[in-house]
Amino acid sequence: HGAVLLYKVTDNHPSLSFRVYVTINNDSFVKDVRNAIKTSDKKFMKIDKPPVCRKLLQHGKRYKFISEPEAEINPEDIEFIDDSLSKLKNYTEVYFEQPEEFKLSLIEMDSDEIVWTAKLRMCDWTVDKSTEDAQKNSTNCCRRRRAPSITDEGFCMKRARLNSDDLTHCTMTDQQLMDLAKKLGTEWQMLGVSYLGINMNEIDQIKEKNEELTVRKFKMLALWREKEQKNGTVRNLYNCLKDRSDIGYEILQILEGFLNPAYISQ
Repeated sequence: HGAVLLYKVTDNHPSLSFRVYVTINNDSFVKDVRNAIKTSDKKFMKIDKPPVCRKLLQHGKRYKFISEPEAEINPEDIEFIDDSLSKLKNYTEVYFEQPEEFKLSLIEMDSDEIVWTAKLRMCDWTVDKSTEDAQKNSTNCCRRRRAPSITDEGFCMKRARLNSDDLTHCTMTDQQLMDLAKKLGTEWQMLGVSYLGINMNEIDQIKEKNEELTVRKFKMLALWREKEQKNGTVRNLYNCLKDRSDIGYEILQILEGFLNPAYISQ
């Protein structure tokens, strides 16, 4: 299956501009797209939407994007090709003069069948200041649990600079679990039962409360953390999932972000 990856240009202009990549759903291809974004002269933020297409995209077939309401889309249609050998990754630009929510769909031109669609909302690219503060507080909380005194904290942070893996052995914070829960799709129950030691009775108990779906996913992850106790760490969770072929790349991507020294030192 193919994958659709969305990146929004971040600048001071009131307009909305997105780069949309249609690529093979493969870690190597996705990494190539990320590298293309990193080396661009512009700055981007990734828009997290389910990337996998509903059906297999066929080499040589033509597809087109449509948006509701209508946007400026360039090019209007594309040919799906294996461009793994090309350094320049093809993309489609979606542009609105004024910010607004919209629905973006990828259509197979031969059949007019929708093979991928997503609703893009203002909250997908608007970062609330309170959210930023909460993320900073949650990472500081992790350090405080390991370091009750100023002397110990200084020692812990010094060790972290020498070996960034040390802080990844802290128990995962609520904020980290919530960030992960937001990225989990319909596979969350399978993930919990197959890889995290959660049984179906526990899944059913979580679902009984009829809470918002992201909250259910968060509670499943929190139950895993509770069971693991001191082993409920980013490193342990990453090791549990990294070699599983049925785990989406976005899940591993956010865990790798937690393991990144730049994230740990925030």
